[in-house]
Amino acid sequence: MIKKLILFSSLFLSGLYLSAQEKGFLSIMEDAQGRSMKPSDIVETSDGGFLISTFENEGMSSKIIKIDNEGIFVNEIDFSMQDTTVKLTNIFPLNNEDCYKVVGVCIPENNDYAAIITIWIDSNLTILDSCIETISFSDQALYSFRFLNQNNSVVSALIFKTLGQQGETYLSRLSEEGRVVRYQECNSDSILFMDNLFNIRSNPNHFGMYARTSGSSLAMSGVHVFDSSLRIVRSRYFNRWHTEGSTVFSATMNAIECMMAPLPDGNYAISTKLDSQEIYTNGNLIWEDRSVILLKADPDFNLLQDSIIIEYKNDSIEIPAVFRSVDYNNDGYLYQCSNGNVVYPNMSYRPGLHLIVTKTDIDLNIVWQKRYLKGGTAFLGYTSLATSDGGYIVTGTHYDMTGNYCYDVFVLKINPDGSVGTDEISVEDVRPYTFIPNPAHDHVSFQYSNDVNPAQIEVYDLQGRLLHKQCNDLEQLQLQSLTVGQYLINITMKDGRLYTDKVVKE
Repeated sequence: MIKKLILFSSLFLSGLYLSAQEKGFLSIMEDAQGRSMKPSDIVETSDGGFLISTFENEGMSSKIIKIDNEGIFVNEIDFSMQDTTVKLTNIFPLNNEDCYKVVGVCIPENNDYAAIITIWIDSNLTILDSCIETISFSDQALYSFRFLNQNNSVVSALIFKTLGQQGETYLSRLSEEGRVVRYQECNSDSILFMDNLFNIRSNPNHFGMYARTSGSSLAMSGVHVFDSSLRIVRSRYFNRWHTEGSTVFSATMNAIECMMAPLPDGNYAISTKLDSQEIYTNGNLIWEDRSVILLKADPDFNLLQDSIIIEYKNDSIEIPAVFRSVDYNNDGYLYQCSNGNVVYPNMSYRPGLHLIVTKTDIDLNIVWQKRYLKGGTAFLGYTSLATSDGGYIVTGTHYDMTGNYCYDVFVLKINPDGSVGTDEISVEDVRPYTFIPNPAHDHVSFQYSNDVNPAQIEVYDLQGRLLHKQCNDLEQLQLQSLTVGQYLINITMKDGRLYTDKVVKE
């Protein structure tokens, strides 16, 4: 039996707001009831504000938060059901400029069913309608779930799994009114975990699932393409890769905290992480050092190895933002958000979670790359959005490890140039240099920040072969001896830090 949905609306300022200059801001919002809330989605509203869906960490309720275009709290509304967990995970703008569809799942304490909840709201958080549809009576617990807006109808994918047993994956399509019109068990038993669903640009009736799957000898990631009947019509698997020299031939295409997204040029962006490197001190494993990369795949999901960016490496642990780490704007620029956790030089592990944001063009040439909110408290990015003004917004959880460990929701708005408009927010360049032009004919010119001292520049082809090494006059890299094409460059600093970039010779 479906329980009654209980709604609570409130109008109060919660938490800390740092006043914005220009268009950037940081807002930290405490929950009035002391709950730890995790954000799952964020959308821009027609009045220039933002709606944020959140669900309770290890709790049973969800809420939607409204902030204005300066990050000031406006309103929030709670969603809860007796003896049932409500997790709202996605907000989908509808064709009506002031109507939004919020979707999620309802899970009773005894796990005897799972239901999809759909709620229609306006930008003022007024409830316009709601619908709850029971979709499964699996004898296993709901393990993972994702939603996709496709032509104003919602596609859902839910994995039910019990520890030590093979999971079951069910897909459903909901009508515009939130009713289940098709329900289908997935015709593949190899899906272990799914990260996201995405639309297929070449066929509006198809959609893709980026998932971790079980292969013949080890787990790998891959793409499943589904038709309108929710049946798999194509699968493409990515093997576990490796790094060799300066070239990344592969990554752990682990679909946890990773995603695939369609791009305006018909290709796909993949945000994922490299194989981990274990870090020891005094013979004890403290953590695993890992890096994040941003890849492109063509419309047939073939990976374009000449489009690989090593996002950052050396001193920290990185994972992509948990739910949505990649988005692009109408100007053709791509943003990617990762979470960095510094391992300090003495190798003692301390809290230091912060954000690393990279802005690139559609060909994955870096425009800028910066760290945000690095300090004594922890900021963990969950989802992100490219905004209509050309900037970028990230929302996630903030907590002070010395306090009561309660998660607060933060929202960070970044300007198109990477600034945030206030000195109260920590911002630093990850890549301490710039170089122009790119593409180039004869040479590229480097400008370094004051806190670095370059030692050498190496040029590699895409097969990892060293072609050129330069140890002097490092303000210019000579390209005359190279043929037309794309190359990887390693810039090594005198303190040992290494940075990798891509240059195109015309």
